[in-house]
Amino acid sequence: MIKPNKPILDSDLHACIELTANQVNVSDIKERALAEGYREQTSRHVTILSGSKIREIKKHCSLNTKELHDQILELLLKFDWEYEEKNLFHIEKSGYWDGSDILENRESYVRTIEMPDMKNFYDELDKVFRTNLPVQVPHITLFTRGERENPKYHGIAISSEKEFEKLNPRKIA
Repeated sequence: MIKPNKPILDSDLHACIELTANQVNVSDIKERALAEGYREQTSRHVTILSGSKIREIKKHCSLNTKELHDQILELLLKFDWEYEEKNLFHIEKSGYWDGSDILENRESYVRTIEMPDMKNFYDELDKVFRTNLPVQVPHITLFTRGERENPKYHGIAISSEKEFEKLNPRKIA
């Protein structure tokens, strides 16, 4: 198991674990991805909490942002967040990104990881905030490709197992 850095919780309540280069294996896909025109994701991380899940928590509690931040951070720091790399997948999605009215196709190579504390965290989160949030799919985005020039971000959010299946994941041997 790989022991990563401690989770980071920003002021918008987005939680992630930033990873160093030696915590992620890309050797089995790098040459292929670059030859296909993908961009290497250099700011690698594991997303723990974001977007609609944060909005759902806010709907279920009366805490102010600072109190909510402190309570979520306390939960995050209860866990070790160790992980083991698993399978490599290709995913793709079309959508209107970043407020644009232009349809864009995006593709990514992602590595799923086994991270038992992801489910443990969501179990605790659901108890504390009386929610029933889907567990984030533990994964690391390795390479991305989109249609817009000089993109700030070409990633595809994967907020649940159901969302992952909608992306038609193709396992890379």
